Amino acid sequence: MATLDEHGADIDYRLLMENLTEPVFVLDERTAVIFCNEAGAALFRSFHSDGVIGQVFAEYLHPQDRQIFEEGLACVRRTGAPFSAEFRVSVD
Repeated sequence: MATLDEHGADIDYRLLMENLTEPVFVLDERTAVIFCNEAGAALFRSFHSDGVIGQVFAEYLHPQDRQIFEEGLACVRRTGAPFSAEFRVSVD
């Protein structure tokens, strides 16, 4: 049986996501960041993931990559299937 935190999340899964060396972002329906691991925070030059929480994800993307993001997001909304892609970021 999984061990759950105070929010009902699986602690082992959360620890895995938090400690991956690859950036991980979870977005809400408005595409605002609701979870970001430390690798993701470092990508956006934030000292801690809380600095990224609540920010609109697409605003961090290179302008030429935003269409890829929008197309992937449309597919997720249409099919419910996960979407994974590589993007260039713009932190200006």
